[in-house]
This record gives sequence, C-alpha cells and structure tokens, in this order.
Amino acid sequence: MEKMEPDVKKERISIVDPEGKKIDCEVIVSFVDDNTNKNYVVYTPIVKGMSDDEEISIFGALLSTDENGPKLLVPTEENDIAILKEVIDEFLKEEDN
Repeated sequence: MEKMEPDVKKERISIVDPEGKKIDCEVIVSFVDDNTNKNYVVYTPIVKGMSDDEEISIFGALLSTDENGPKLLVPTEENDIAILKEVIDEFLKEEDN
C-alpha cells in the first residue's frame, strides 16, 4: 500500500527588501494576540535548493492592512517583540522534538 502524504498547503507571502527585490516567504504562523488585539506574522524566506538540515532564518512582524493592502511592520514596542519572541521560541522548541 502506498503511503499517502497529508495535503498541507503552506501560506505564502511576498515581501520587498530595501533594494526592491521581491522575496517569497512561507508563513509559519499568523495570529491575533488577545491582549493587544494586534495581528502578527512569523515567516521564513523560501530558499530554493536548501537541504532539510540547513538552518533557516525566521522573522516576526506586525501585520497591518490599509487601503493599499497588507503591510508588514517592524515591531518596535517591547511588548510586540516579546510576543513574537515567545511564538518563535515555541516553534523552535517544537521543531527540535
């Protein structure tokens, strides 16, 4: 009997770096914090040809939406940074197991 793989579709986003280069990224998690009522996203750039044992870069940002569409904002408040750090640490802990 053939082993079936789950059909899990990863959410993707594209960001533009300061030099104007488009970078495709995979969303690890996006969520609204109950206490701050802010939208957050944790993501990693998609690197073609990367092996499973290579380290990946993980980023966290605030997700804002206005009339021009969604935007990722760099967290500057300590509380936002702490929330994202906790989520990233939890993700990394789960990946190690």
